[in-house]
Amino acid sequence: MIRAVSAEEVTQEVFISLLKNGDRYKPAKGDVPGFVFGIARNFVRRLKKREHVYQGLPCNEALEKLSGSQARTEGLSAQVIRNQGVERVRTAIASLPDHYRQVIVLCDLCELTYVEVAARLECAVGTVRSRLNRAHALLAQKLKQSRKRQPELPATGTEECLI
Repeated sequence: MIRAVSAEEVTQEVFISLLKNGDRYKPAKGDVPGFVFGIARNFVRRLKKREHVYQGLPCNEALEKLSGSQARTEGLSAQVIRNQGVERVRTAIASLPDHYRQVIVLCDLCELTYVEVAARLECAVGTVRSRLNRAHALLAQKLKQSRKRQPELPATGTEECLI
């Protein structure tokens, strides 16, 4: 999400860019609002890369409902381990490159079809499929690496005794 200060900065940069590079506009390629929107979109992308703040996944409600229903049936230690696993997955997804993260979130978490994702990302269905395949491979690699760094604690047999 862009803060108000960042939005003002982007607006100012767009107008400066239009003053300096307005001659780049070609009427044959589209209308003026589309041209301005493209400039603004590029500035927002640069701003996001520069600030790169973590944002929660858009489908967190589904994950929270799932963990809430499981919380009633599991013990405390199992909940903690599951929450750590969910956090590892969220961190791994957040660390993926933008084009891979988008297809993981839209296809796997939001359960959109390839056609719907392709329409949202303005690319071909084949591109969505190949990005999803590569994203799954990267995600599996990242999760394996994070598991190696954080060895699981050995069970002492008293986890269920916590009251």
